[in-house]
Amino acid sequence: MRVAAIVAAAAVVLTAAAARAADEVVLESGEKLEGTIVERTDVKVVLDHEVLGRLEIPRGRIKSALREGEKPPAPPPGEARWKVRLEAGINGAEGNTDTLSATIGAVADLKRPDGLWHAESRWFLKETDGDQTENRSYALLRRDWQFAKEDRYTYFTEGRYDRDRFQQWDQRATASAGVTYRFLERKDLFVAFRVGGAATKEWGLERTPQDPSPDSKVRPEALLGVETKWTLSERAEVTGQATWYPDLSDTPEYRTLSSAGISYRLDDEGAVSLRAGVEHEYDTHRQEPFKRTDVRYFALLVVEF
Repeated sequence: MRVAAIVAAAAVVLTAAAARAADEVVLESGEKLEGTIVERTDVKVVLDHEVLGRLEIPRGRIKSALREGEKPPAPPPGEARWKVRLEAGINGAEGNTDTLSATIGAVADLKRPDGLWHAESRWFLKETDGDQTENRSYALLRRDWQFAKEDRYTYFTEGRYDRDRFQQWDQRATASAGVTYRFLERKDLFVAFRVGGAATKEWGLERTPQDPSPDSKVRPEALLGVETKWTLSERAEVTGQATWYPDLSDTPEYRTLSSAGISYRLDDEGAVSLRAGVEHEYDTHRQEPFKRTDVRYFALLVVEF
């Protein structure tokens, strides 16, 4: 009888341990879900959760999906790769006024253990009644260094080049460096601040004797910025950023660059999405007939790979 009791107790313990063991799905947000993996493909993972029931999770939202006893594969050397987004949008109207506007862009990010590379470039073109009213492009490259994994501070350098046929200058180059403080990092909300310094040079062709090209001297500037990303759901997110450049050589003067947008993913993998938003630039250095404020609206189709 004593042997039978011991065997029965051992069976109960083993059964309880088996009941506690479960498959595990880790989302990109860091959240862990335990249950039974019913199906696992390149497109989705189906998980039978004790509380939430049957869940179909797109592969694009999953960091890992392991059955009980499986070990995550060792990361291969050189695992870091560029994440690229291509953007395109076109708008037009015919009638009393014929207008056509187009936007083409590319954004790329590379995450590494020691930080992040970020590159982007966009071209904006607009015609009204057959005449160009906007022809503008820019490109930038930024590098962030993170020296400790848990450190909220990173150090950055950035270079940006602008070209605009309808501006007081034809070309503008800015080099900047400073510190980024990741103020808030949650799976649904990210907020970071940037502080640093910059140097800007504007130059171009002389247009008329009454409207010469701007002074080509390098202008020292301070840099104060904020950027945020708010994840509304698995498909929708809102992003925004703003940067203020006070002119250190002429303290009343300054310029600002800001933008805000909302993205909605159209497929389960997150490879195709729609993005709409607004960009704003304000520069007190501009003189008549050039306006100090530029506001641009955009609607884009985005493909990610």
